[in-house]
Amino acid sequence: MKINVLEMYILILVIFNLLIWATPFIYQTFENPLIYSIFSPFCHQITQRSLCMYENTIGDCYDQTIMYNNLTTKIFVENSQGIGYKLPVCARDVSFFLFMLIGGMIIYLYKGKPYSYVPPLWVFILFITPLAIDGITQILGIRQSNNILRIITGMLAGFIMPFFLIGLLNKKNESNKKIHVKRKSTKKTKR
Repeated sequence: MKINVLEMYILILVIFNLLIWATPFIYQTFENPLIYSIFSPFCHQITQRSLCMYENTIGDCYDQTIMYNNLTTKIFVENSQGIGYKLPVCARDVSFFLFMLIGGMIIYLYKGKPYSYVPPLWVFILFITPLAIDGITQILGIRQSNNILRIITGMLAGFIMPFFLIGLLNKKNESNKKIHVKRKSTKKTKR
């Protein structure tokens, strides 16, 4: 069975994004906080840097009474908007993973298969720099970021990622195929 890197990439990101948005509903239904721990390897999960799903809207998770489960995972908050159930990744990562999917779908729809073009490194740096500046200046205490900036920088970084990942993975597959074909032809000539 031939594995198409781009289709596999899109499938994984569709599932991952669906899980991100389904987690608050899963928690409300089963009241099991373990669903949040699935995402801990991917995100710091700091509540003040996250988005919460309220009854009629999605908003910031701050200025609230934070409710913890027995694992100290922040699950839901209560503020002027009501009770909000936290998404399992921060605001930046929500947009990052969503735009990784959108970028992959654009490649799929417009570039065809297999996509093996890798943009110049300066393009990658251009799209990643806002995220780096936002994160580093906050870590150094120069300024405090907000969820709008986190979402925008996550969108930029997430969008450019598949153009590099898919291109590089397909180039790797192409070179592996050439090596495999070369080995096969070498074995035939030895006989």
